[in-house]
Amino acid sequence: MPGAISREAGRSPPSSSVLSQFHTASQRFMSRLAAIGNRFFRLGIKAHLTIAVILFSLFILWDESLPLASPKIEVTRGESRQVAERFLEQRGYSVGGSRHSSIFGYSDQSQVFIDRALGQKALERLQGDPVRLWWWENRWFQDGVVQEDWVDVSLDGRVTYFWHKLADEDPGGDLGRDAAYHLALEFLGTQQIGDKILELSDESNRAYAHRTDYTFTWNLKGFSEADSHYRYGVRVQGDQIGSYQEYLQRPENWVRSYTELRARNGAASEVAGTLGSVLNALVVLALLAHLVKGETTPKELNIPQAPWRDWWSWKKSNSLYVQGFRQSYLLRCFCLTAVVV
Repeated sequence: MPGAISREAGRSPPSSSVLSQFHTASQRFMSRLAAIGNRFFRLGIKAHLTIAVILFSLFILWDESLPLASPKIEVTRGESRQVAERFLEQRGYSVGGSRHSSIFGYSDQSQVFIDRALGQKALERLQGDPVRLWWWENRWFQDGVVQEDWVDVSLDGRVTYFWHKLADEDPGGDLGRDAAYHLALEFLGTQQIGDKILELSDESNRAYAHRTDYTFTWNLKGFSEADSHYRYGVRVQGDQIGSYQEYLQRPENWVRSYTELRARNGAASEVAGTLGSVLNALVVLALLAHLVKGETTPKELNIPQAPWRDWWSWKKSNSLYVQGFRQSYLLRCFCLTAVVV
């Protein structure tokens, strides 16, 4: 329209010098970022290839490098439930109307302790007699009810743990220390554990509103492997056997040192994971830098589609284009190695 003022009036086009400076600065930034990413990328490739070689060696030499005792399963999951139900029935506990769950359990620390302190041969000698490292965990419970029943059955069909859980206010009476002690010994007799092979190591009691519980712990005589003890514990809840367990008591010094070792391993794993994330981020940024400049296709670089055939002819080139394509190609190898690891 005549006399109309154009919306573009008063706007001056950007200076070519400003665009040139911005382009030069962006190119310089991308080049530096690509150089940094290239260094970290080579480091990542070496690290992942080293890990892959180590894992492959462990896979080939697994039995020699990480020996483990093999459990002999004589009782299946279903058979362990039958053993546990008979055990509870003999104690006078009914599981009718209760829900049942069962899983496979094991003592990882006991196995590690025997293997580290005594060796693989001792682990094979002690497992099952008397040390039991694997078992079936059976649990009976009802929603909204405190009372529960737990029974662990070893792989050879022996009950190694039992707990009839009660609320603190549940009744039970008070047998007194001597009567509770003899009741606990009678229970051990039903487990084919005579008092002649045991020595009392600890006892305690706890009074509730309507009952008193007594706990007794025995050591197996003649068992002293690297300052450890094999123990049997029985708790009398009121006037009934409420819990029983047999376990390997590891030395406190070893437990403390092993806990510190696991803590250091966990911290090292977190640091390694953080550094790996940073490394991966730098690799991605370097690749994006080359993608922005369009330097990742063999067609633009005039490089064969199968670069491994002419690898030696261009791998030492200082051209930024060749570095970009090389990073793109090696990134595929990096991702494949990361997935395998």
